[in-house]
Amino acid sequence: MNLLLHYRKTTAICLLAFFVLTAASCRRTEQLPTKPSKEYDEVVRAFYVGLAALQVGDDVRAEKELARATQLVPAEPAAWDNWRLL
Repeated sequence: MNLLLHYRKTTAICLLAFFVLTAASCRRTEQLPTKPSKEYDEVVRAFYVGLAALQVGDDVRAEKELARATQLVPAEPAAWDNWRLL
């Protein structure tokens, strides 16, 4: 009985820690640009040009555009992921 109680407490503590860490990591420290802004248009253009270049094998252009997208909005994970794939 004592072992079962210990197991339940350990499981509860691990789950609580998991949820606290997950919630803390999902908070954005930087804001993404709003849709009608010039910065939004620039990052969307850089991202999609980089993505298209990545898909057709133009690695030089993909590197340039995806790097630009990550510089414009460092909080956008999709640009980082595609750059990592390159």
